Amino acid sequence: MSLTKPNRIPAAFTALFFAALTAGCTTQLTDKRAQVDLITTATDGCSVINHIIARGSSSTDALNIAFNQTASQGGDSFCLASINEVDSSYEIDGTSLKCRQKK
Repeated sequence: MSLTKPNRIPAAFTALFFAALTAGCTTQLTDKRAQVDLITTATDGCSVINHIIARGSSSTDALNIAFNQTASQGGDSFCLASINEVDSSYEIDGTSLKCRQKK
């Protein structure tokens, strides 16, 4: 199977999108999270770090948790697989990846 370049979604757009979906208290992002890209397709150049299932009180909260986990594991990208509402919370399923090569 041939993999293509990741489809990167700018962090500012992601934040605005999820903020529009929900309101209320959310998990704060760490400084390292600012360097994590949201992607929809992994590539040959990406190394898989870990499968992540993040749960939060809102979709924004769950996504922030997933980004923080990715950053804490040394990842620079999070490949989103799904977002689901479970009871009164949200669950995000995806994979933490290392895609950027050190210069």
